[in-house]
Amino acid sequence: MAGMVSLWNDWEVQVLVLFSFVLQVFLLMFARMRRRNISIVPRTLIWLAYLLADSIAIYILGHMSFCSKPHEYQQLAAFWTPFLLMHLGGQDTVTAYAMEDNYLWPRHLLSLIVQALGVAYVLYKYTTGSRTLVTGAVLIFVAGILKYAERVWALKSANLENISNLLESRKFREARQQDQIGPYRPRERWGQAEQLGSEEILQGAHDLLPICMGQFMDYKFWPSPFQSKAIRFFGDKGYTYELIEMQLSLMHDVLYTKAVVINTWWGCFIRAISLVAIIATFFLFRSSTSKNVFIRVDVVVTYILLGGAFLLEMTAVLRAIGSTWMCALLRAGRWDWLHHITISARRYVKAGKRSRRWSGSIGQHKFLQLQLNGPSVHVTIGPKQDGTKELVLKEILRMVKACAGKEEIMTSYSGPLVEAIRELSNYMIFLLVERPYMLPSPVRPGLYANTEVQNVGWSSVPILYANTEIGSVEWGRRGAKNLIERIKSRQLGSTAPPALARGAELARLLLDMEERGVPGVLQVILGVWVEMMCYAAHHCSRDSHARQLNSGGEFITVIWLLSTAMFNRTYCGEPSFKEDVNKFFRPLFADKPTCLQRFVDQSEMFNL
Repeated sequence: MAGMVSLWNDWEVQVLVLFSFVLQVFLLMFARMRRRNISIVPRTLIWLAYLLADSIAIYILGHMSFCSKPHEYQQLAAFWTPFLLMHLGGQDTVTAYAMEDNYLWPRHLLSLIVQALGVAYVLYKYTTGSRTLVTGAVLIFVAGILKYAERVWALKSANLENISNLLESRKFREARQQDQIGPYRPRERWGQAEQLGSEEILQGAHDLLPICMGQFMDYKFWPSPFQSKAIRFFGDKGYTYELIEMQLSLMHDVLYTKAVVINTWWGCFIRAISLVAIIATFFLFRSSTSKNVFIRVDVVVTYILLGGAFLLEMTAVLRAIGSTWMCALLRAGRWDWLHHITISARRYVKAGKRSRRWSGSIGQHKFLQLQLNGPSVHVTIGPKQDGTKELVLKEILRMVKACAGKEEIMTSYSGPLVEAIRELSNYMIFLLVERPYMLPSPVRPGLYANTEVQNVGWSSVPILYANTEIGSVEWGRRGAKNLIERIKSRQLGSTAPPALARGAELARLLLDMEERGVPGVLQVILGVWVEMMCYAAHHCSRDSHARQLNSGGEFITVIWLLSTAMFNRTYCGEPSFKEDVNKFFRPLFADKPTCLQRFVDQSEMFNL
């Protein structure tokens, strides 16, 4: 045991430094999986890597500050500490694991100051004997501070309050540039083919992103004339649903990655400085090894850190150059030939189609089949269930047209059909049981739990009927009648839950109406579920929608954005709508020129 402790004490720093580097590689490769609804194992691994990446780097810096080993053994170990600052700066694919991390940016700022002072102390204590080593360490130290500061900047920028300020800046920039917008040419802007590819839809998602961002901030961002035409264009071609999916992935980037900051001039400057610093330090270290005697293992570790830092930085730069955010920046700057090259490369690797679509899974909680299927499962919408999406779209369009241009009415409660009804009803129960924060308050999952307890005597034994498939309409009809009989005979207890009794009675009445041939029963049921879902989507907290993006997103968030997009598409040509748009974009520079000009300048920097 003593030998193991001694061995660990001798190689502790080397092992932990390399492990810190491995964590950065892992986050760079797999952190983007959070856009999709992944299983608990990879999500837990990403969470652990995110937490350990900071903890290990901070631990090593503290350990080095108080280490009492001789100077000659610590010189290279001290040289590694600036690399830990770069590790603390994190990867472009993840800055925040949860929404709370964005609000804690002052804590990261304080950590930056403390860790920078700690690294400076370690370098002063152990590396003062070699000028080339000191020069290389200082270069990496500066790059590490810039990288860490960039992370703090990204966290601060993803704060909801700061995003609201960016929307204000975008609003006034749109107002200033409205007269410069020429005739709308969708084929030139979004491709010549009749069928649009994922890259064209993604470009449209960038153009309409301020509207999506406004919904997350509870800020009504009225579409400009150009945006109204874009909404109609994608709606007429039947790509509204795909457009919303792309916007959700972009919102994930805004809230949880460095996307907002890496494609600015400062972001490009930081990457250029980092690459130059790493390359220069590599050659400085090579010259230093010929003048000093270092332990061979430490030299190998140093080369791994230098080579790894270069590969991480180059990978980040190449990803940033080929990102959809860079495409939007090039298009806004009218760098048409560069934009065409980047888009062609993205099409070749199918970047937009592979990583930007919503996961397509919705939770299902089947009350009547608890013992048959378990408490809750996720069902992926494949080709068979695409009809559900189409039916939901039609119902939302019906609601939009029925509201007569008044959005507050739309958002207030007022074979394929059966599958759609089953999926939507099970999904709403799933939200009640598993995601109550995605529903408007007051949410009472305890009432459902009591109902479930009362129902357990009936559902603990699978109900099987002769020649009846479990889950079929006939199975449900017989089950509803059976439940009503048990309630009336008090087999479920002297105090059957009112919700259970009313639900069973309503189910029986609807099924009887269908048996009598009353037309449109299933359509009415589907419409009610869609209305309930739209109401819940518009009245739950915006913060809940934003939080769930980090877990692959929810179908109710898609419905939330979809209903607003279809409302804008339907009424963007109405006089009252245009009047509200004109009021929204009316320039107010005369009132507060300094403040508004600052907003505009900030918007130009972020290019949202």
